[in-house]
Amino acid sequence: MVRALVARSRHDNIGISGIETRGSGVRGARRVRADRTGAPNLVSASFDLDKGDDKHAFRGVGTFCHANRRRPYQPSPHPPRRPRDIAGRARRGPVRRDTRPPWLPKSWNGVGAAGACLVLLAVLVGACGRDGQPDRLVVFAATSLRDAFTTMSGPFEGAHPGVKVQFNFAGTQQLRTQLEHGATPDVFASADARHMDALVAARLLFDPVIFAENEPVVVVSTEAAGLVQSFEDLPKADRVVLGTADVPIGRYTNQMLAKADATLGPGFRARVEAKVISRELNVRQVLAKVSLGEAQAGIVYRTDARSAGARVTTVAIPPELNVTASYPIAVAVGAPNPDLARAWIDFVLSDAGQRLLRAAGFTTPDTAGPP
Repeated sequence: MVRALVARSRHDNIGISGIETRGSGVRGARRVRADRTGAPNLVSASFDLDKGDDKHAFRGVGTFCHANRRRPYQPSPHPPRRPRDIAGRARRGPVRRDTRPPWLPKSWNGVGAAGACLVLLAVLVGACGRDGQPDRLVVFAATSLRDAFTTMSGPFEGAHPGVKVQFNFAGTQQLRTQLEHGATPDVFASADARHMDALVAARLLFDPVIFAENEPVVVVSTEAAGLVQSFEDLPKADRVVLGTADVPIGRYTNQMLAKADATLGPGFRARVEAKVISRELNVRQVLAKVSLGEAQAGIVYRTDARSAGARVTTVAIPPELNVTASYPIAVAVGAPNPDLARAWIDFVLSDAGQRLLRAAGFTTPDTAGPP
């Protein structure tokens, strides 16, 4: 409700000299009649409230004192039409006027000239970035390459100002799935040749080259360090964690266990697999479970065992049972930055890159070439 003082003049025009609001809007007014005397009479009138319409409820002579305003509000004789919803009802709230430049779509209303200039500037800057030197190199790499490749990115970015190397580290089989489903990196580095050959056959990668080699080892948790001191002691562990058959480290493990059956007895593999509590999707997950004590033993690469430090004990696998893990690298077909991709591979194969790989625990092939 609104309580107002109404003054009637000799022309029967209604003017409002004061208003007290208990709501947010006026829906209508009851017409007030007073006796026609020469002097105006002050009478009291009540008005019903409706949100959003108080600014245009009165069009008589006088002033409408809007709530919380010191200066009287002068209503416009032609209020702007309120936008309508799909049912034709007037929307609540203030009316937004079109402030966009004429070359922007209507959905950009409210941006204004300053905002439009910022949008145009962003478009121009993006276009200049595409026409100039590429600023991002995307490398998909096996998880076991995390430490070595992260270290190598610094010198490479220093030699290519404005370039940022972005890595995607995961199990080789997971990266293969991503490429088969449409991912387009610049470079792909695998922990085995099998997944790489499948992607080359699918014409998703160009011909690869071998850039590094690795070997599996047994890692033992601190609690089982006195229990498992050799590869032959692996069945003594109560909790063993291995890689899945699809991940390279899991495939290498199956090959070694098959050899051990012929050398250490036909039941060796069965005794080890009876102690397996989980099979992980990448080698770092195997290492994490052993270093945290969730498993007592596992099989990982030598480079990963070095990264764990004193949290695990490393046990070598006899050479006659062990296998060599070869790491191929290739440029992706349809790579966004093929020149930069070839520059990365050249750096990995260079003397500086090979030194960084050896420092991380990898062995480097004598002659780089096709796998």
